[in-house]
Parts: sequence; C-alpha cells; structure tokens
Amino acid sequence: MYTVKITLLTLLLLTGCAQHQIVNRANPSANWNADLYQCSQEAANAFPVLLSSTTQVDPTATAMRNYSNSMSRLNAQEALSSTNCISIAPNSINCTSTGTTAAPIVVQQSPVYRTTTSDANAANREQHTARCLASKGWNRELIRR
Repeated sequence: MYTVKITLLTLLLLTGCAQHQIVNRANPSANWNADLYQCSQEAANAFPVLLSSTTQVDPTATAMRNYSNSMSRLNAQEALSSTNCISIAPNSINCTSTGTTAAPIVVQQSPVYRTTTSDANAANREQHTARCLASKGWNRELIRR
C-alpha cells in the first residue's frame, strides 16, 4: 500500500509539472495569432455577450449586520442601568440595581442583498473558439523532454 501511494504521488508530481505547447501538425506554417483572432471573432458573432444578473438575500451578511446592531442597542441600554453589590456577611451579598429594566428594543431590519452578474454566453464562446481552432488543425501537446 505504501508503494502505491508513493507511485501515485510521483506520477501526480510529474504530470503536474508537465508543460504543453499548441501546435499545428497539419499546417506547420499556420499563424496561431491570426487563427485565434478569426475563431474568437466568429465566436463573438455567434454568441454575443449576454449579461445576466441575479439578486439574492445574503443570509450571512444580514445576520452579521443584525447581530452588530442588536449588540449596539444592548450596550446602550446597559449603560442606562447599574448594579452595586455589598458584602454584608461572609456568605451574604446585598445587591441594588438602578436604571431601566425594559426589554431590549428589537427592530426588524431589511435583508442585505447581493447582486451577481455573469455572461451567459461565455462558455459557448470558449467552446466555439476551441472547436474552430481544432478544425484548423491546432492541438495542445505535451512537451517531451
């Protein structure tokens, strides 16, 4: 079992460090930049940018804001009251509290919203560009050392 782990780790390290190159064996004189530009333009025409926004309540941010606000109100209320204790015997303490004893003020606050915007056609453009480059003979190959 130990040998298998070492072999797998070695294989992972070797492949993780492998370098690749993009080549066109079918047409060695092909111009990568020109083909990439042409394929990208085709993809942009076929799949234009399509922004999509979603707005959702962020429960973590809402909870954190509500907690912070409630602690501020609680601290302000505690400042209005005080308790004094005096030891009157070895096992006896006399405490006197003054000030407010009202329940904390609870204010329902609106939630915190997060808006996320993404391009719905981004993956389609990438796939179209990759297929177009492959059709022109471009491939990604492992560099042999």
